[in-house]
Amino acid sequence: MTTEEVEHEVLEALKMKGLILKDAKVVKAMDKDIEGYSLVIPAAFKTDGEFKANSDVVTEDEFNLLREYVNKKMVELCEDMLSGDIKILPTKHSNRTHCDYCDFSAICQFDTSIKDNKYKIIMKKSQSDIWNNIKDETNKSNEIRDSSEIINIENSEKL
Repeated sequence: MTTEEVEHEVLEALKMKGLILKDAKVVKAMDKDIEGYSLVIPAAFKTDGEFKANSDVVTEDEFNLLREYVNKKMVELCEDMLSGDIKILPTKHSNRTHCDYCDFSAICQFDTSIKDNKYKIIMKKSQSDIWNNIKDETNKSNEIRDSSEIINIENSEKL
């Protein structure tokens, strides 16, 4: 193997994962040597300068939506924990479970033969389905919050 081939393989192995802002300037700032596809970040350009379909890029609006969704989920989890609602609900994807890698299996004692001990099945979905689910859940949450604010305002006006 040549030095260039070794360097190429190392960069591919260490390639970052995650989402990047869908902005060519940002991507080129993150990888100054990008030519077509990046060895450093999950982004690639077509010859016309647009992003390839396999690039992990999202718009600023999508980042904001994702941030709102994650914050909502964190609040839900914290409220559940504070109320004592802590479920054993490991995930399962295809034939793989995360219990196989869990450091807490001795404490957890998850067993599918026990009533209410079930896996949370992770179904394969398209990116558009995932984004639509995030939008729907975030919008639903906003509607509930808006209606509860209206109720609070109406109640405070009565006082």
